[in-house]
Amino acid sequence: MRLTPPTRKRVRLVILCLVLVACAIKPVREHSVEAYLFLAPLAIATISVFANLFLRRNYLDITAGGLVAPTFFGPRSISWDEVQSFGAVDFFGMRFVGFDYAPSYRKYSAVRRLNKLLIGVEGALLDYGMKVDELVALLNEIREQHVAVERNRA
Repeated sequence: MRLTPPTRKRVRLVILCLVLVACAIKPVREHSVEAYLFLAPLAIATISVFANLFLRRNYLDITAGGLVAPTFFGPRSISWDEVQSFGAVDFFGMRFVGFDYAPSYRKYSAVRRLNKLLIGVEGALLDYGMKVDELVALLNEIREQHVAVERNRA
């Protein structure tokens, strides 16, 4: 199953990024250090949003083996065995699907600790056009089915 966010939602995100960049231009002209610190990550985010919008890299594949999502470095796969649980996360007024990795998962430990400190979970996904709570329920259900099948095999 492939989920993609509606185009109107992605276009709104591009518009928001452009407005924020425009708001930062005047302080940058005044050579404000704060403006440069604000503008740099915002510019990176804007480029990322444009890339996702126009390169069609904004999807989530839900497979029997796990999740597959694109990144700038190629598709990133997350096995159902690597995830402990999914849950809804609120971060600055936006809702995401958050998840924690299984205790046995050892990759990216520094980034995972930083994510946990900043947003309360080790990883996060967009809603991909579904309601966050519905996507959380779907992912947890599929994950639990996979875990049950694996338990029966053992």
